Amino acid sequence: LLQRYIVNRQLAPLMRANEQLQRLGRGEIKHCEMAVPSEVQPLIDEVNRLLLLVNRRLTQSRTALGNVAHALKTPLAVLFQQAEDPALPSAQRKVLQEQTRAIHSRVECELKRARLAGFKQAGIGVQMASELADLTGVLQTIYRDKQLQITTSAPARALPYDREDLLELIGNLSDNACKWAKSAVRIDVAEVNDGLEIRVSDDGPGCSPDDRERMAERGVRLDETVPGHGLGLAICREITDFYQGQLRFETDPALGGLAV
Repeated sequence: LLQRYIVNRQLAPLMRANEQLQRLGRGEIKHCEMAVPSEVQPLIDEVNRLLLLVNRRLTQSRTALGNVAHALKTPLAVLFQQAEDPALPSAQRKVLQEQTRAIHSRVECELKRARLAGFKQAGIGVQMASELADLTGVLQTIYRDKQLQITTSAPARALPYDREDLLELIGNLSDNACKWAKSAVRIDVAEVNDGLEIRVSDDGPGCSPDDRERMAERGVRLDETVPGHGLGLAICREITDFYQGQLRFETDPALGGLAV
């Protein structure tokens, strides 16, 4: 009993360190702060250093990508203007327009793909309830002519995922839902087992099983009369693949439209 007491007492700092690491994984704290024996302190310091390094590199990467995107705007704008020049032969103008749009679409997709953080993130997570409230306000402003009723649900606690990834995913799905919805859109975010389930549904016309298989293919658009580049769902598939998730399409039993 005495030996067991001594061992448990000596291992207590490691147990506290384990609790801190679990809280870190849940997104409740940004770094480990605790008093530990001198033998354990180098481990805690190294964990904190790696967390700082990963977050710094992610920030630098996104900043650099933003700079690249900004630098490409002007040359692409010039190319778009040249592609509309009536002095060019019609065949040459058509080729220039097609290739310029292809460059723009490709650059846009690659920039969005490179911004993905991937997997659960260490540090303070994202408050999805408040983020969905802001997103709802933006969507209702964009689609104010439709007078859409957008309802949301999300966990109250902070989720240990990257904010930009979640908003990119939910934003694309919600924008598509609002384009096709008649009057109602629903956005649900729920924790399931050790992961996350995001469901976006609308009361629009829906689509056939054959069309559902085609929808997530890059650049495929089922109706050319609706504005867009046909990239939204392809980007959503890239994000779910990056997180080792699944993208499913079905008919929503309550609203009657498409559920993703």
